[in-house]
Amino acid sequence: MSDDQIIGALRTALKGYNLGDIKYLLQGNKSIAGFILCSCLIDHVACFRYNKESSGKIYQSFIDDYLSGYGYDSKRIYIDLRCKLVHNYTVGRSSYDLTSGTQLHLKKWNIGSVVLDLNVFVDHLEKALDKYLGELESDSIVKENAINRYRKVGILQYQPIT
Repeated sequence: MSDDQIIGALRTALKGYNLGDIKYLLQGNKSIAGFILCSCLIDHVACFRYNKESSGKIYQSFIDDYLSGYGYDSKRIYIDLRCKLVHNYTVGRSSYDLTSGTQLHLKKWNIGSVVLDLNVFVDHLEKALDKYLGELESDSIVKENAINRYRKVGILQYQPIT
């Protein structure tokens, strides 16, 4: 594949499949599954952005670099969503109370925790993804990282089976 075809495949997978699946879950009010896929999307994009294997460091770097200004604590998101929710299907005692469809996003709720509303979180992730995809066109290092990562691990693509 050419570099332009690789970038096209990344756009299709990240916006169409990854974000598309998350938005589909929003319609069905499947908030836990939505948060799990949001965490997977962060992990996935971070690996392409920094051309590294998945780690807490690049996961948190992506949040710090692309979701700054929204008030997220990258370490807490990493621990609560990626480590606890994705790997254990629970958040246990968490910094976040997960919900969907409220006006309480990042407001204090229980002692020591704040509300994380899926609808708002997805909106912020989409803006972060758009920023990253824009950088694929304008930043040669970001583009090179993505192409090298693609050549190493590939990405989901639609292929009809006949």
